[in-house]
Amino acid sequence: MKIKLTLLAVLLAGSSILAGTRVDIVNARCKTLSEAMAVMHQQTNKPFAADGRGDNGFDNLGLALFLYKQMGIDLPEDMIKLSEVGKKVTKITKMLPGDIVFFANPQNKKEIYRMGIVQSVSIDGLSFTLFYADEKDGIVRIAHSSEDAFNGRFKQANRIVSDSELNSIRAEHEKDLANIEKAKANLVKAQNAVVEAEENLKQMEETYAKKNEEPIIVK
Repeated sequence: MKIKLTLLAVLLAGSSILAGTRVDIVNARCKTLSEAMAVMHQQTNKPFAADGRGDNGFDNLGLALFLYKQMGIDLPEDMIKLSEVGKKVTKITKMLPGDIVFFANPQNKKEIYRMGIVQSVSIDGLSFTLFYADEKDGIVRIAHSSEDAFNGRFKQANRIVSDSELNSIRAEHEKDLANIEKAKANLVKAQNAVVEAEENLKQMEETYAKKNEEPIIVK
């Protein structure tokens, strides 16, 4: 039995919430972030497409939507709204593969200008690589934070979900299914008990009726 419940996983107190369905996560193509990242690697060299969501190419928002869809998670289809989802990571050293990274507008550092998906972070924590749908090159490629488009413009990264959270959701789903099966078994037992009680009642009524029909002999 599928349990279609709305998942409201608050990933950072006071932040936006991540909405999706638990069934989507349970039945997702990828069970872990590393599995989803392996699928992301397969998207390199695919064409850039404005508003692309995968069919004819990608833009950078499309890459993020695609990555997390592999895990059954729906993200906002708006870069600014997406920057408010999940746990904010403000230091490069704290970033992890799969985090969504945002870059500031050089003319207004408070304004988010570009985004990508963290592929790896250097051992010294001073630089990183990212999956990036490059409009200029016309493809999805692995870019480096030292490139002019990103150098010195790091604003924040957002951690959307962890493997432990995904595992917890699936474990809760399995627990609910087990409880439903247990309730079904208890219902069957109760139904059988009702049938048995009805049969006993019928026998008692038949015995009672038979006794009332017997003549009373006075000695």
